[in-house]
Amino acid sequence: MKLAKILKNKKAMTPIMIGIIVAASVVAVIFIVMAAVIPFIKHDVEMYVAPRTIMANSSDNTALRFDVTCDYAPGVLYKIEILQDQTVYGVVDNLDLSLENREVREIGTTFDATANAPAGEVSGGLLVFQNGEAYTMKLYYRSPDGSSEGTSTSTWTYAAFES
Repeated sequence: MKLAKILKNKKAMTPIMIGIIVAASVVAVIFIVMAAVIPFIKHDVEMYVAPRTIMANSSDNTALRFDVTCDYAPGVLYKIEILQDQTVYGVVDNLDLSLENREVREIGTTFDATANAPAGEVSGGLLVFQNGEAYTMKLYYRSPDGSSEGTSTSTWTYAAFES
């Protein structure tokens, strides 16, 4: 039979329409299952700081407050560095701060000044942030079992605390 003749025959169209509906349903089920399963596929931990969350924590310009986000798997944040022009000026070591998957945690901390920090930017061994200066924050993190490690950076301009 010719295709045109089959398409005009309403009785012949019923099995074709049923076949199209079944095929579309199977494709839809496949997409729904994939959408549900893909987020659970194992992925290494990732952590980051959104630059808009970095702000002064006090009027003495030595402390910062920021939100750390942990994605894809639980992780441990173990070190944070403050850089300017790729030179490390401040550091927080030995944090061992555990975060769960999809957790966002606010951290407030001061940074120990390194030997590279300019003399005018150190007070009592702490890094003093300069208003209007651009800085880079570098996070060091790992999975809880130590099987994977990573780093992430965020660049922002320091704005002094206003009361």
